[in-house]
Amino acid sequence: MTNNLLILNTSLKTPTDFIDSILYSNCEQQLPTCDFEESLDFYYININSFDDNMHLLEISYKYNFLILIIKSNNNSNKILSQRIFYLPTIDLNHILLHEHKNAIKLIIPKII
Repeated sequence: MTNNLLILNTSLKTPTDFIDSILYSNCEQQLPTCDFEESLDFYYININSFDDNMHLLEISYKYNFLILIIKSNNNSNKILSQRIFYLPTIDLNHILLHEHKNAIKLIIPKII
């Protein structure tokens, strides 16, 4: 038995999935984007075009790196975006997540 796979966006796809992704593609509706700001006391990460019905947000922190992974909220849990921030002095216990319309703002306090 042979497998016929095609490559699209660095992923292997079956011919049916390949055709569906081209015909019914709407750029994952709109991919979320991240903006980063810093003040004396806080880091701010803005995630725009985030829709709870279509996206999942995973946040982790290891070895002074804050990792944000945005996945598709369908059965495949495909990773749409991944951002890594070097934040050496943050207070993990007091991170605030503020959601407004289709945007999320993470407010991360610094340890001074």
